Amino acid sequence: MTIGWDVLAGFSDRPAELEGHGPIPAEMGRRLAGDPGSWWRRLLTDPVTGTASHLDARRYRPPVSMQEFVRARDMTCAAPGCRVPAARCDLDHVVPYEHGRPGGGAGPTRADKLKPEYRRHHRLKTLSDWTAELGPDPEGGGEAVIIWTSPSGHRWWVRPPELDPPSWERPTDDWPREVDSWRRREADPTVGSWPRAG
Repeated sequence: MTIGWDVLAGFSDRPAELEGHGPIPAEMGRRLAGDPGSWWRRLLTDPVTGTASHLDARRYRPPVSMQEFVRARDMTCAAPGCRVPAARCDLDHVVPYEHGRPGGGAGPTRADKLKPEYRRHHRLKTLSDWTAELGPDPEGGGEAVIIWTSPSGHRWWVRPPELDPPSWERPTDDWPREVDSWRRREADPTVGSWPRAG
């Protein structure tokens, strides 16, 4: 069932939406939402456009769409120096998921709380004295970094990779020289070629 906070709080009588059924009266939606056996998931929307931007997962295992997003965003294992592709990694709740608490407690299943880790590194973090936590970038970047701490107290900061901007956002004055030389050869086949024996 989908019900707006304003309907739930009694500020509006817009209908709620019951999945597989359609709209239901606001009062019925409030009764269903208030049932002790009901479970809530938060759907965040863009305040300007109203489009959905994030849906909390209900369970420990992330939905496939969230798995794909995290792997595409991070590209490789989040352990220091590891270049194993994210497609071959486990997804780790950097803040441990609390199985006995609703929604995972302090470690909910959310894309911003998940990082890909090669199985060996995932086990190292989970089963040894190594720790990993999310924290602010020490160099002032806007994205959170994962901070790894070894048993001896040494620390490493691992940032998500910077993705190249799309071609239409790249400056045009720094084309690679190979492309320019290819264009010159295409226009004049004698440029960059060996002299022909006569």
